[in-house]
Order: sequence, then structure tokens, then C-alpha cells
Amino acid sequence: MALKNNHREISLLTETEATQFVSMASEGTDVNTLQDFENWVRGSVRSFFPHEMLIAGSVRNDFTDIGIDRLLAVDFPIAYVDAVRLGRGSFTCPTLNSWFSRGYRAQLFDPAAGQGAVVPWTPEFDRFELKNVAAHGVISPDRRTATYFSFSRVPGPLNKRHAWLLELIVPHLHQAYVRVTSSANVQAGRVGLSDVEATLLHWISKGKSDADIATILARSPHAIKHSVRRLISKLNAGTRHEAVAKAAWLDPVGI
Repeated sequence: MALKNNHREISLLTETEATQFVSMASEGTDVNTLQDFENWVRGSVRSFFPHEMLIAGSVRNDFTDIGIDRLLAVDFPIAYVDAVRLGRGSFTCPTLNSWFSRGYRAQLFDPAAGQGAVVPWTPEFDRFELKNVAAHGVISPDRRTATYFSFSRVPGPLNKRHAWLLELIVPHLHQAYVRVTSSANVQAGRVGLSDVEATLLHWISKGKSDADIATILARSPHAIKHSVRRLISKLNAGTRHEAVAKAAWLDPVGI
């Protein structure tokens, strides 16, 4: 369906770009797991829209604070998330703030050159070398939640064509992101886990420590440690890794 809606836009691409775009969109329909998502982004997405790092998340905006859930990071420094975290689980992020305030349009940022829609740049951009950032998302009908995708180290200089290409690819990223994050919740239900427990189990299976998970989920390490203990007990397991194994055994599809 998405490809049919892109016929006019595809005609504006070069022959090589059009081939890459069709391949990327087609492969995106087969993305069902986090590993699928990472492989897809590193492969056909990166071929069509060159970049070095991507972070995606479900964003909640109550017009005073911004909250981010279910982060998917591909070669992106998760420590940046902790650096821009505020109290109460909310975040400050110039690219995201600008996207919300400027009508949900694709945003381009070049902190190193002092150019872009947001100034001054926070020190974290320099610290984590988030150069040439191109960001866009898909807003919900009530305009309170969105999926948001931020590409970093895009070969520059950035221009309007980068923004136009984001308009093309983000709907496909959105569909894959929703499918990946939703499938985890469906599978969690089969073993009686809540969404939060499923998320914990996912990051444990990826080898993340309590501190890592606390950073990713914007919660305190103490809270994560307590939640992990409850999860282990709920699955009648002795260790974190045994909990992952038991969940996989109870649900052959996997968490």
C-alpha cells in the first residue's frame, strides 16, 4: 500500500535511488524483530539514506514535558539519552522539541556549523558527536504521541532534499517500528507478562545491565533492580538469564 502512494515521489528519484527505495520498502515489510530492524537499517535503509547512527522511540508530549518509551537504537550512543534526561522521566532534546513546535516537519541540524532550526546547541551534541542530524516522525491523530526517528552523521551538507527523502522513508520506518514493538507485547501476553516486564526481558536478553536498562527506560537503577527481581520471581527463575530462557520456553516465538 505504501509503495502505491509513493509513485509520484519515486519518479523524482534517480534510477539508482528508485531501485534502492523499492528494495528498502519491500524488505521493511519483513521486519518483525529487533534484530530484523537493526539489519534492515544497517542494510537497505542506510543504502538509500546514508547515515551512521539511528535512534527511534515512542514519544509522549503533554506540551510541558516530553517522554520517550521503547527506544530502538542502531549504532547510537544510548548514554546520550541519559545525558539529556530530566526529572520525572522526561527529556530535553533540541531536535525533538523543534519537531513538535514546528508542525511535525522533517528537521535538519548541523550543530558543528551552527546551522539549523535550534540554537544554541547543547553540549551533548558535541560530546557524542551527533553531527548532521536529520529527524522526522509520525504523529498520532490526537497529536499527543508519535514515533520519532533521528539519524546522525548524515553525509552533508544537509539540504532540502534530505528533508524530502525523510518524508519518503519515515512512514516505512514507522510501520516496521510499530510491528517490532507490538510483537513484543503480544508475545509477552502469552506468558502473562506486562508491557514493562516484556521490555525488561528484552533488554536483559540483549545483555544489558540494570544500569543500562535504567538509562534506556529513563528510570532509576534501584527501580529497575526491583522490577527485575520481581520478574525473575514471577517466572520462578533463579537468575536473569534463566528468566529469559524460561520465557522463551513458555513462548516458542520468543520475547
